[in-house]
Amino acid sequence: METTEHSVLTPSVQPPTETPNKRSTPVKMGFHCTTTREDILPSLSLVQAIAEKRSSLPILTQVYVEARPEGRLALRATDLELGLSRQCPATVKTTGACTADARRLYEIIRALPPGALVLDANATHGLTVSQGKSRFRLPSLDPKEFPHLAPPASEHVIHLPATTLQEMMSKTLFAVSPDETRVELSAVLLEPGEGECLRLVASDGHRLACIERPVPGLPNGLPSVLLPKKGVAEARKLLELGKDDEATLSLAKAVATLTVASTTLSLRLVDGQFPDYRQVIPTQHAHRLSFPRVELASAVRRLLVLTTAHARGVLLKAESGKVELSVHAFDLGEGTEELLIDYEGPGITVAFNGRYLADVLGVLDTAERLILELTDATKPGVVRAEGDEGYCSVIMPMRVD
Repeated sequence: METTEHSVLTPSVQPPTETPNKRSTPVKMGFHCTTTREDILPSLSLVQAIAEKRSSLPILTQVYVEARPEGRLALRATDLELGLSRQCPATVKTTGACTADARRLYEIIRALPPGALVLDANATHGLTVSQGKSRFRLPSLDPKEFPHLAPPASEHVIHLPATTLQEMMSKTLFAVSPDETRVELSAVLLEPGEGECLRLVASDGHRLACIERPVPGLPNGLPSVLLPKKGVAEARKLLELGKDDEATLSLAKAVATLTVASTTLSLRLVDGQFPDYRQVIPTQHAHRLSFPRVELASAVRRLLVLTTAHARGVLLKAESGKVELSVHAFDLGEGTEELLIDYEGPGITVAFNGRYLADVLGVLDTAERLILELTDATKPGVVRAEGDEGYCSVIMPMRVD
């Protein structure tokens, strides 16, 4: 079965024009403090993901570590597009700052057993990490050279539960284009929805995800902005860690800032225009199929075993009360699954990319039943969780030859 994917959106591509902001810090080199592995490791896990693994600017591979007089250890990292700052408790003997290789510092502390550890930094020996008879030393660059994203004063501030924003990002991020040359499609659109609702939209050109959730007190005049894919991925991790907290999302002209508890993530907005996605979301349908989610997800997962990266087509043949899903690959074999569904109507046959189906089934993992709305075999299909009109995933069908 040969299949060809149709495109949902065709964007115009414009490169981002913003340049990074920098500021130097007056904090002196060196400090001495005590913290615990349990306190510092979650912070290091977040910041090391932001730091560059390889860079022509060595400072971007570093984490900035500052011991503060109020008994806090502040850690920062940036790749000049994202910047993350997080604090953890510490007993500070002398204040100051240093830098260290972010990934190596994280791996060292992750490998240590639970308990107290000592961080000692000076201009001569860099940063030394000690715990019992274990001792590690990492060289440090001048902390005054560490760059910071300096967002301008926020023009719009959104307050909402961290769990709400985490859900919205999780249910759209999977649809973002992996092609970074397609600037607008390698980002997530954030915009005001209907009434006091916030909306996120993502598309890779073949599928689209759109979610809208009520946010009481949403500020008037909220602009539409594009959040970078990497930034949304890191924000989702942060929101998961702070799921019991309130999140504050501040929007300025070129930077969005997300704050959850003692952690702040700055994201440089993508400069571009998201395509008009509303025109590809069907407003009417001729067929409405209701599936049990667990059974459908299991069937699709089994059928994907007989597909390849270049041939992911899954054929759906629906008739009253049941649907047959099948794949046929000349060199791999063929497979068929039959499910009982809630549907009364004329038969319809349509093919979709099985991986796309699996992805949306994965993010709708709490739904008991899923709805598939179809017009005909050539029009986009819409997947929803039963009872949730605020979310939809649009998937273009594949042509079967």
